[in-house]
Amino acid sequence: MWGKRAKVVVADYAVVIAAALVVALLVGGALTYTTQIEPGTETEQRTVSEWRSVGGYTHSSTIQTENRVFDVGETLEDRSLYYTQLGPELDGQFRYGFEAPNGELTLETTTTLVIRSVSEGDDGNTEELWRIEEPLGTTSETVAPGELATTSFTVNVTEVLADIEGVREDLGASPGETSVSVVSAVEATGTAAGGEATDEATYTLTLAPGSDTYSVSGPSGKTEPHPRTETVTVEQSYGPVRSVLGPLLVVLSLVGLAGIAVGRHRGAFEVTDTERRSLSFAAERKEFDQWISRGAVSTAADDKPRVRIDNLEDLVDIAIDTDARVIEDVGKHRYYVLGESLCYEFEPPGEVDLRGLAE
Repeated sequence: MWGKRAKVVVADYAVVIAAALVVALLVGGALTYTTQIEPGTETEQRTVSEWRSVGGYTHSSTIQTENRVFDVGETLEDRSLYYTQLGPELDGQFRYGFEAPNGELTLETTTTLVIRSVSEGDDGNTEELWRIEEPLGTTSETVAPGELATTSFTVNVTEVLADIEGVREDLGASPGETSVSVVSAVEATGTAAGGEATDEATYTLTLAPGSDTYSVSGPSGKTEPHPRTETVTVEQSYGPVRSVLGPLLVVLSLVGLAGIAVGRHRGAFEVTDTERRSLSFAAERKEFDQWISRGAVSTAADDKPRVRIDNLEDLVDIAIDTDARVIEDVGKHRYYVLGESLCYEFEPPGEVDLRGLAE
């Protein structure tokens, strides 16, 4: 039955199917050509070399006041917390260098003490209320890979506290939140890893001064990569789905077109009126399947008056109205509804094979 339906579809829509196959053939050919034969090119950025900058701080404080814990002259190094009364001066060093197979960089480094007060508005943005900057040191040096240029500085925390208090007295107010930091700005130019190299970077060491202690935080050896790229033209690549899809569409389209041509030439898709009536009845039979039961009607039904019905749909309506079932008797090639006093009967077209419908 499915073979007959397929034959009817091909017979009725051969031109449409052929047109669709031609479109699929063209699409498959285009995909095959652009994927396998002429994929085209594209540009991409490719990393050819890389160098790394290294920058950070070291710091220490020397004990200047007699106490029971530390000796005078003892140096405390790279701590997160120092003692204002015992060692008010923070001695620091900012170091900058680079890592690369070869090259040379000329460095200009400026280190500045920045004291400022900021206020955060309702919109979340910060506003600087005042700022004091004090130069701590500059360095101009040329370094090779692995070497570090060093800028030394000293911050007296007691003096910083006095400066903050002096500003507040001058302003007659102490608005905002005060912050203290050491800022090192680096400008590097030269060559590294076989090409020109430049870097402009800023590093910050944060201080939180207090009358008893002060804390220090900042990078000790921050590394930043500096890749060098170039634009290259490469052949476009496609995934496995597209690589297979193009040839597959071409093959299937050609097979389909050849099948339609051969079939029409041999008359394989010619559909007779009998086949169409058979398929039409099969569709109707399937539509009313829930009202039909298969069985055998006994000869006892022959004693009842017969009412011949012209089509299956009307017979199903009678079954519904009489609260009965339609009986499909394959052996007699008929459909029945058995009433109390009448037997309703429908006989399909003679060419319809009920056994085929039952499969």
